[in-house]
Amino acid sequence: DLEIGYVDKYVRAVLNKVMQNGIANGFLYGDGKTAPTGITKQISAVEPDGTHTAKVAVSVTKLSPAGLKAALKVLVHSGKRKVGTVYLICNPMDEVEYVNPALYGDTTSGGFVNKAGVPLTVISNTNVAAGTAILTLAGVYTMGFSGVNIMDYKETKALEDADVMIGKLY
Repeated sequence: DLEIGYVDKYVRAVLNKVMQNGIANGFLYGDGKTAPTGITKQISAVEPDGTHTAKVAVSVTKLSPAGLKAALKVLVHSGKRKVGTVYLICNPMDEVEYVNPALYGDTTSGGFVNKAGVPLTVISNTNVAAGTAILTLAGVYTMGFSGVNIMDYKETKALEDADVMIGKLY
């Protein structure tokens, strides 16, 4: 009975993690046809196959106001949006290798200071390819879920010696 409880908890944890990973991938790269329209896709431009067209990438030369200028110009949508908190979504390895060293510097008192000059919040996610990053503004594109429910499905008679679990996002 102890092993069954462990396997049950393990399967539930894996289902939960996979579902959260799918939501993150849809939020970033969803094609608008088989997944939500992700933040890397254009809402108003649709390909003949029904998927949304990818946004044009903007080069960021440095994590500073001048280096982020081209990307921020796109994010403010021709001056119709205010720059509040900017989220930089990147691969965890890129955060360690490039982002953190560019953002933070030592102070004379022994601490660290944010050198960006822009209200930048870093979010690392394994769905983002190494060498790329995604910038977005707080509150412009929001997707979420209120919970994950994983239930045992007892009504099946076709499967012997197997448990069926159904996971749903709300």
